[in-house]
Amino acid sequence: MNCPNCGNATTITVGQKFCAKCGANLDAPSVTAATRPTAGSASPAIVEAPYSGFWRRAWAFLIDSFLFYFVFLIALLVVGAIARTASGKSGGLGSREIVVIGLVLVAFLAPWLYHALMESSSVQATVGKLAAGIKVTDEAGRRTTFGRATGRYFAHIVTGFTFGVGYAMVVFTRRRQALHDMMSGSLVVRRVFSTADIEAAGPAPRVSPVLATFAVLGIVLLGPFGVGIFAAIAIPAYQDYTIRSQVVEGLNAAASYKTAVAESIVQGRPLSALNSEQLQLPETGEWKYVRSIRVVSGIVEITYGGSANKLIAGKALLLVPATAGAGRSVAWACGHHEPPDGFRPVITKDLSEYTTVVDKFLPLLCRGGGR
Repeated sequence: MNCPNCGNATTITVGQKFCAKCGANLDAPSVTAATRPTAGSASPAIVEAPYSGFWRRAWAFLIDSFLFYFVFLIALLVVGAIARTASGKSGGLGSREIVVIGLVLVAFLAPWLYHALMESSSVQATVGKLAAGIKVTDEAGRRTTFGRATGRYFAHIVTGFTFGVGYAMVVFTRRRQALHDMMSGSLVVRRVFSTADIEAAGPAPRVSPVLATFAVLGIVLLGPFGVGIFAAIAIPAYQDYTIRSQVVEGLNAAASYKTAVAESIVQGRPLSALNSEQLQLPETGEWKYVRSIRVVSGIVEITYGGSANKLIAGKALLLVPATAGAGRSVAWACGHHEPPDGFRPVITKDLSEYTTVVDKFLPLLCRGGGR
């Protein structure tokens, strides 16, 4: 006989319910001879699969996450209030123990009980799934048990170890199952379908390999694994940027010190007289990230501290004067960088090792590697 949905000639074997080509239910009353294609006619409507797609599930996840984090915040406030009350009493649990126990109950037990109880209840769904119009069933479309719902919840741990691929399986598996669904023998379906509809349903329509590939990449990159990659890149980069801005504060604060030293060199004053005391320059000031700036034999030393990041706190950056034209022109060698072309440092000894701020936190004109 021909499939009433796609017209494919097929041999029906004992127990066969679905077309081998399109997966349509051969026994479904909604697929009748009236839907058979005729010459010159458009393709008939395919019987709709009951399985939830990825975006409905993602929407449900976001709602549940928002709800749980709100409840978690309230619980923290309650636990904190209980801990403060208990801290004034002698004997029993201390405030720290109460907080730890409260956090364990809220962070670990509450999510499990929330998902397992709701998904095994008569509504078969969490609040997020209810809002998205989906529910959880076993593979026959029946209401799931508490044990199966528990297994499904903890199977998320295994799915999480797949770097997002386990979630992306929803896009291309026959019954739109993620890895934790397959492990627990569960389905996520739309609420409008009955148990009989789900039991009789065939596989979901196939997704093109190109679309499936892009979907998997998108889910992986935008999922926990992808967010972790982006965070691993962005957080250190942002930290380096903030530290460099703190280093720049020291260079800006040292501008008046450089001017005083340069003027003294042009006037022919000896280097031994070029120090903070002789030039009447303060070594401390109202700086946020700089502990001190001092002048020693014409060299300006910036030491970081205060609110500076711990990676540069206590580290030093040296500015060494260099001259050209018989001392009538002064330039500066900053940190590990050499002085500009045509200028010679006033002190011939290499002082770059005394700059203890590492290159990646320094401006380009203070880093090593040339002029």
